[in-house]
Amino acid sequence: LIGAVVMQMIFGFCRALGGVVAQSSLMSIVPRQFMGRTQSAMAILTTGVQLAMSFALGWVAQGAGLVAGYALLALLYTGSTVSAVRARQLMR
Repeated sequence: LIGAVVMQMIFGFCRALGGVVAQSSLMSIVPRQFMGRTQSAMAILTTGVQLAMSFALGWVAQGAGLVAGYALLALLYTGSTVSAVRARQLMR
């Protein structure tokens, strides 16, 4: 249980950090006159994705076990990191 709590704290920190980086990147790309609309749309979209991911991961963790749930979460974060690195390379 302690290990699961520590992992959840680490994942939560990484998600929060990723959100700050994503918002900062978005603010540097989007023209000023579209900033409020774009930021609101992205906030709604990411909240929906986060809710769907939370329910799906909970279902996997309950059905297949806690280790499987955390493994899937780690896989999702790894995929996100790889996608972010690739997007950075394409923007250059």
